[in-house]
Amino acid sequence: MPAAPLTAPLRHPVYRRLFAAQAIGLVGSGLATVAMGLLAFEIAGGDAGQVLGVVLALKVGTYVLVSPVVAAWGANVDRKKLLISMDLIRALAIASIAFVDQAWQFYALIVVVSAASAGFTPAFQALVPDIFEDAESYTEALSLHRLAYEIEAVLSPMLAGALLAVVGYSALFVFNSLAFLASASLVMATA
Repeated sequence: MPAAPLTAPLRHPVYRRLFAAQAIGLVGSGLATVAMGLLAFEIAGGDAGQVLGVVLALKVGTYVLVSPVVAAWGANVDRKKLLISMDLIRALAIASIAFVDQAWQFYALIVVVSAASAGFTPAFQALVPDIFEDAESYTEALSLHRLAYEIEAVLSPMLAGALLAVVGYSALFVFNSLAFLASASLVMATA
């Protein structure tokens, strides 16, 4: 029996919407990551490296610490509502970053965004076995999920560079916020 293509899970309408929500959110996050470096420079000038280092450490640290807690807590709540609420929190917090002028504000909002992302990702991953009961489709869906992360890591900086040629870096935060709102809308439209 020939192997199904990796894109086979995208034929499932529920997974397709959820995958699109995830992919849109990832691209938006990639845009914001580029903008973070520029914001750090605006806030701290010559100390931008230190500010950006703290931001990235908070981003990763918050995710690592919060993700298992939210994953355990999220097992007892409606995953769809959890995904939507995490996207809405991320949209509000990331849009707010465009208006900060102090490093501590930047740090606080990054913790909020990272905590919400730490809630979104495990909830999304927990939905995949609910959609695909057979091991092959489940594995393909998880592979597609991982592939989205890899593609985003390559494409987002290029897209950010192209956008920065025509808009200021604050617009990248706005685009990320809109991406999270689009993600929430896709999740909301999913059965």
